[in-house]
Amino acid sequence: MATWQKNRLIRAFTLIELLVVIAIIAILAAILFPVFGVVREQARQSNTISNLHDAYVGYHQYLLDEGKPPPTLFPYAETLTGSATPPANRPLLGCTPSGGGCSTLTSDTPIVPMSQATGNFTTTTGVQRGVLYQEQIKDSITFLNSDNVLKKPTQITLAYWPLNSPVSIALGGTASNPIPVVWQTPGNSGACPATGDKNIPLFGALNYPGTAKLFYVLDSLDIGPMLNTDGSIIYQPGSNNTIPLYELHYSPDWTGLYGVNCDVDGSGHPYVAQLKYANPPSDRTVITYVTHHVATAGSSKVMVLTLNGNVRKVDKQVAGQTLPLAYGP
Repeated sequence: MATWQKNRLIRAFTLIELLVVIAIIAILAAILFPVFGVVREQARQSNTISNLHDAYVGYHQYLLDEGKPPPTLFPYAETLTGSATPPANRPLLGCTPSGGGCSTLTSDTPIVPMSQATGNFTTTTGVQRGVLYQEQIKDSITFLNSDNVLKKPTQITLAYWPLNSPVSIALGGTASNPIPVVWQTPGNSGACPATGDKNIPLFGALNYPGTAKLFYVLDSLDIGPMLNTDGSIIYQPGSNNTIPLYELHYSPDWTGLYGVNCDVDGSGHPYVAQLKYANPPSDRTVITYVTHHVATAGSSKVMVLTLNGNVRKVDKQVAGQTLPLAYGP
């Protein structure tokens, strides 16, 4: 074969041909990268559904064992008591909220890492002997969420009542002035006495009633990024929309009142879809829900676990307007 023919066979790409190849690769990458992102988010949502199923099984096992719902699914944020004998931990003492928030801890407070929390602490009525973890659910990883950008096991937060919860509505809670969740003393007087907290911690001179309940930020089943009524996430002021406020997602008692005649909305309809009742409607009574996918991945879906074991992906705007008590399948 002649030399000039060989040169024609091994000639390089022209500049135009190279640019065309690069353009094709760029177009393919622009098409495929979002697809990869969707696939990864679907995998994270599948993991959430699995965790919610484990929580459902653990919740019902606890109900069978104790005859009542657990006060929380995961323990409150804990610190050391200094005691050499169990219970070695106690719930962290928060501040008394003012103006919707508070400075919760001093820098030298020893916080028990999430995986070492016990849920066992002395109360005015005896001993609070744990929650789902570490009895019905052995691994704290069940309570984590892969869309939670925070990973520190000792990071804590106070939580707020969801804007559509009876407590928030009664106290005038808004996106700019949410109502913190605090330890409440039971009230036994009046036509509709408050149930309050039956297991208020009792540790010497520490005074828990009226102080903020503190949760582990990594606990995605008891709390989660706070939803506005339009389904958007409510962020901490001054955080440039990077750090969300956290709202309560699990509560056996959303009204704090005793008796179905007292658990009524503004129209007089009873709030019967609460775990504190013996036979609440299983298809619309919410055990808990997860909002991390909305906050981090920009998903439009909130994962809702109901008492019948179903996990539904609910549109975030519907969730913001119906959770926790007005939800319907």
